[in-house]
Amino acid sequence: MSSRRIRNDLSRFEADIRNYEAVLADIRVVNRNMAEAVTSLNGMWAGKAHDALMAQFKADEADIESLILHLEKLMKKLYSAKKEYTACEKEVNGVAASLQA
Repeated sequence: MSSRRIRNDLSRFEADIRNYEAVLADIRVVNRNMAEAVTSLNGMWAGKAHDALMAQFKADEADIESLILHLEKLMKKLYSAKKEYTACEKEVNGVAASLQA
């Protein structure tokens, strides 16, 4: 008979969440810088090419904002999962300690 074990390294999980949060912050900065760069181009010329570029950028910008919102929701879920895992680990440790007593 085989047994299965599931192990969660909470300190590693927390580090992964912090890394995820840092990458998300970088995405926000890059997105903001890109928007500023395209906005600065906005007044430099006019015509069909300008209009096509601006329309495509606005559509892409909306997609990026939607992606950022989804990533933020995922980050909140990661923090929630960490909280649940931490509580569960404390409970298991408490039960183990009471059995040893």
